[in-house]
Amino acid sequence: MAKDLVLDIREQPDGSLIFELADEVWAHVSFPRSGGSKEQLLMWRKDVMLAPESGRVNSKSSRDAWVKAAREGFNEAEERDEEGRVLYKAGQDRIPNIEAAIKEMCAKICAPTGAGGQSLRDKMTKGGKLPPAERLVQYASEKAEFFHDADRRAYVAVERDDHVENYGLDQEVFEDWLEWIFHRNEEARLIFAEEQRAQAMGDLYVGLVEDNIPPTPVLRESQKNDAISKIRALARFRGREHHVHTRVAPGAAEGLDGIFVDLGDETW
Repeated sequence: MAKDLVLDIREQPDGSLIFELADEVWAHVSFPRSGGSKEQLLMWRKDVMLAPESGRVNSKSSRDAWVKAAREGFNEAEERDEEGRVLYKAGQDRIPNIEAAIKEMCAKICAPTGAGGQSLRDKMTKGGKLPPAERLVQYASEKAEFFHDADRRAYVAVERDDHVENYGLDQEVFEDWLEWIFHRNEEARLIFAEEQRAQAMGDLYVGLVEDNIPPTPVLRESQKNDAISKIRALARFRGREHHVHTRVAPGAAEGLDGIFVDLGDETW
């Protein structure tokens, strides 16, 4: 059984991919934008980083050129371990699997795997991620329940500290909450991606992770409105129906005893 020569694939926020290949080789592939046709490839191994290459992942001549560059660059110098012992002499091959690994990497990029036969290349060329409005709906669904009342008005139930707060979709507090979770999740996504890049590059990584994190994208009003429209539809047609009351609610409405009174303080 042939061994897998592509050990890991990491999607980056900018729509690029980082591959961990056999023989301790890493590759960063950036995809063309605005009608371009060539990918950009950056390879490194331990403390050796090669010059950037360009080409097409579906072109044999490009793959052959990348293999040639890897063999010349990674095998050129003598390699020693931390105690100074010679591991490889200058010119000795230390990447015997590079040709098969690059071929497998390119095959994984081009193979149809997603919905409608979409390949990784197709996905990443389009930006490699969901549009902001769809990401915001995803973030909201992970932290809140979408529901509606008997009049089909849409609400979200959000866990805050040790209690649950219910927001109507037209309330300013709901929009503030959306902006907060978008910023928090986008920031976490960017930090995680940069930490992965730093880990992959090891000693070749330049600077501190916190200094290299790109700015958190700003949520535009149109994107927020698109997300709210989607959440409203989900609340009305997929969410459960609940009784909604203001300030005072009979417990019997939810099958409970007594009367519930909202005191208007921070503990709800």
